[in-house]
Amino acid sequence: LGRRIRSDPMQARDCFQEALTHQDSAIFHLIVGNSFLPREENGPVDEANLRAAREAFDRGSSSPCLLPAIPSVAKVKAARMEERLIREHGAIELRERLLARLQQALHLENLGPLEASEYARIARSLNEKELADALLLLGLDRFPASRELQWARTEFLTSQERFDDALSLLDELLALDPRAVTGKQKKKQFEADQEHARELRQEVLTRKAAWIENLSTSRLPLVQSPSR
Repeated sequence: LGRRIRSDPMQARDCFQEALTHQDSAIFHLIVGNSFLPREENGPVDEANLRAAREAFDRGSSSPCLLPAIPSVAKVKAARMEERLIREHGAIELRERLLARLQQALHLENLGPLEASEYARIARSLNEKELADALLLLGLDRFPASRELQWARTEFLTSQERFDDALSLLDELLALDPRAVTGKQKKKQFEADQEHARELRQEVLTRKAAWIENLSTSRLPLVQSPSR
């Protein structure tokens, strides 16, 4: 039935009603809920479908038998759709509910790097900067080696004009000893990550220089024209 839903999204709503009778099938709820959401992020979003998907996700994620990655991906995808509805339609009530869930994420024991980085991005898009920072710090505290979170925090710090903090984070990454990395594939990934860190560092320096120049220009005294 799950395969049928994925191949024929038009049956999703009927299948969802059927899924509600299967209280013990958490994965089933997630599959059905996922079928409500467009596969492409620029696809149409229907609020009723989103609500039904959220209920399916909540039912699914309440089961301890699920692999952590399944509800994480599902909830992140739903949060992205909710963010779009808020941005495009100004849904105030939906914004409050989404922010409440992002706040609750700070207390989740199984919060993964994907959720932490994406929830932080969404919080930042909703102008909740302190919440975004808290989510990134929590994620890095639990997953200090996550490059995804490190890049996300670098971008966040730069956007808040905290250039020195961003540079400090990148310098820590660039100081890592490549000899500690074993395995051909891991070494290749490490080299790619280090190159990306160097590019980010140069970008931060460029933005910092532009910010300083703009700040200096704005402080220049106005030149008054001679009176006639």
